[in-house]
Amino acid sequence: MKINLNFFTALLLVFALHGIIAQPIPPNGMKWEVVPAMTDEFNGNFDDNKWEKILWDYPNTPTKMIAQNSGVSDGYLWIKATAGPDPLWFQSSRVYSKAAIKYPMYTECSVKTAHISAYNTFWLNNGDINNRDEIDVIENNSRPSCGCQPNFPWQMNSQYFQVRGGEANTIRNKGDYDNRWLSNANPKKGIPWNETFHTVGVWWKDERNITFYLDGEEAGSVVVGQHNNGQFFEDRIFTLEQELIWDLWTDNENFLGGEAVRSHLTDSNKDKVNTMRVDWVHTFKLVEDSTLSTFDVINPEELATVFPNPTADELNIYLVDLKDKATVSVYDNSGSLVKTDQLEKDKDQISLSELSNGIYYLKIKNGNSESYKSVVKQ
Repeated sequence: MKINLNFFTALLLVFALHGIIAQPIPPNGMKWEVVPAMTDEFNGNFDDNKWEKILWDYPNTPTKMIAQNSGVSDGYLWIKATAGPDPLWFQSSRVYSKAAIKYPMYTECSVKTAHISAYNTFWLNNGDINNRDEIDVIENNSRPSCGCQPNFPWQMNSQYFQVRGGEANTIRNKGDYDNRWLSNANPKKGIPWNETFHTVGVWWKDERNITFYLDGEEAGSVVVGQHNNGQFFEDRIFTLEQELIWDLWTDNENFLGGEAVRSHLTDSNKDKVNTMRVDWVHTFKLVEDSTLSTFDVINPEELATVFPNPTADELNIYLVDLKDKATVSVYDNSGSLVKTDQLEKDKDQISLSELSNGIYYLKIKNGNSESYKSVVKQ
């Protein structure tokens, strides 16, 4: 059975405008609240109230940060690389949020990387090189020049750093992910980072736990204190507020994919391969959800909670003020209705075990209200 095309289009808009699935399902009794100072659709000009260009240079690299190589136009935040004089010939830029944030929070952006041998980045940092907490959500080089790193065009290099009292006292660990590992139903699966906009995010849950997201699916995690050499440092936790940062930089190191090719750094190329673009950024903080104690048809998304997400089988559905003949309808990625169940309790459960792995859309009808959710079956 096919659902009405107009209905399915509207259903997809709930999710697709935010990159298939927006922020992760919050814990029971909590909700995500937008942080306006760290959220932007980039539809106007560069918003000096939210963003600033902080132009320090990476030491011992050919990268020079300059203000004119970043801005907002045509609906995007952009950072481009151009060729300048030696020794700092790779001219690029960097954009910071003016506001800072601490856990529990979630941030995501829609990004299309420059197609040059350079790191396109989205990260969080508190700004003190000698005493810093840092979350690298993505570092991507879609065009490595070193003749190495064959997975880089699809890979997001994600990690945490912590430095206390100088670089010698650094711990770190990676949670890298390859977009070819996304579920088969995910339309962004296997598309290189420079060929489409991917939605990348991070849920900074608490002082230790950090989970990364890619195109609506979990994409690796790290635990603060767990060092990449296998040691665990019990006394090392994240405590500092952090800003959002985007930048673009290169260096002649194989672990980075090699330095950029100068002929690629030109604005005359019609495809502008030298430019990284961010379509939007959305940032949320986790707060208590007072609506869970009352029936509120004005905000139907708050009337139903589904978890775990992703799930391999059972899916819990919690409703506020259960009405008679409440139902959940499950649609696949093509818009076909694949399952309908009646919900008998305000804390009910359905099984997805008979469904193939992929992304599904839920329409939860409870009395006069309808809630729309999405879930990944894996």
